[in-house]
Amino acid sequence: MELYWDYIKGKIENPTTDDLMDIMDYIELLAYKNYFDKGLDERFRELVEFLEKNEMVNEMKFIRWRLEIIKAAIMLENKNQEGVSIFRENIKNIEDQDLAFLLSRLKIIFGLYLFKNFNDRSILDEGIDK
Repeated sequence: MELYWDYIKGKIENPTTDDLMDIMDYIELLAYKNYFDKGLDERFRELVEFLEKNEMVNEMKFIRWRLEIIKAAIMLENKNQEGVSIFRENIKNIEDQDLAFLLSRLKIIFGLYLFKNFNDRSILDEGIDK
């Protein structure tokens, strides 16, 4: 994990669009990892803030949607249910693009935070035959 952090840090200075995709991937990895580690680390916060302020992200809808979903999951950590509506709005955009792997990954991450903070398994139970 440390080697990847060094790689990501090197991308922050003068990022290309590919670098921004790598940074977003790393943010998702940290959100997943931090769920199990019981807390968000400074790296996570630093990278989210970096993408929020980066002007290129405004033009990159896939990164913007993903970032909004991760931020919505963090809202749940603060017991803010507004994150659910933000999640639904942005996940629909990804569903409309038919990005199955990305969709699954984001649903798992958000679903974990939803379950942990509101005991709601609805997203995690999608696809389970009842």
